[in-house]
Amino acid sequence: MKIDSTQRSSAEPLHGATKPLPEADDAARAVRDAYIATRFAGVARCGEDLAETERVIRAARLYFEDSQPAMATELLDIAIALHPGREEPWLARLELAFLARNAADFRGLAHAFKHFHRASSAWKEVARLGYALSPDDPAFAAAADSQSSRYGPWPDTPNWIQATWDLTSEVRGAEFHNAMLRRATAASLPQVARAA
Repeated sequence: MKIDSTQRSSAEPLHGATKPLPEADDAARAVRDAYIATRFAGVARCGEDLAETERVIRAARLYFEDSQPAMATELLDIAIALHPGREEPWLARLELAFLARNAADFRGLAHAFKHFHRASSAWKEVARLGYALSPDDPAFAAAADSQSSRYGPWPDTPNWIQATWDLTSEVRGAEFHNAMLRRATAASLPQVARAA
């Protein structure tokens, strides 16, 4: 899947920070948690819920698959800011940046990931993907000698966003979603005609 990087929100990506968020006081935590509960209803009720990486990544993937890449990246950015020691949200966020072919976003995320996870076994794969997007970046130079830098089908593809390889349910879900949108659009057309 490929997304258009112009669909990103105008919000500054979180990866520019080199430190985790400072500990919030009770009032700031209440505001943050209310925002999370409202913005990501059904996914998380508070910042602590974003420590459940499997749930967060699954929700981000569903936002991404539902053509809401800004929601997906924002969810992962907040999870990373609140729980920078967890590697999985970083990797999922890197994969989304790669799928968007957003070299600047990927580079910033990759450098921040390396800062927080110096000994990560995933760095080799991050560098391989980074080299495909930014061959001039010295941080990815070691990947030049590794195997193909293309992002292709199975086994060369990391699956950090935990996409299922059996797409039957996703296809049916997408078809159902599109049918519901067509029905809603068709139902609103007679009302618009009557109003005119």
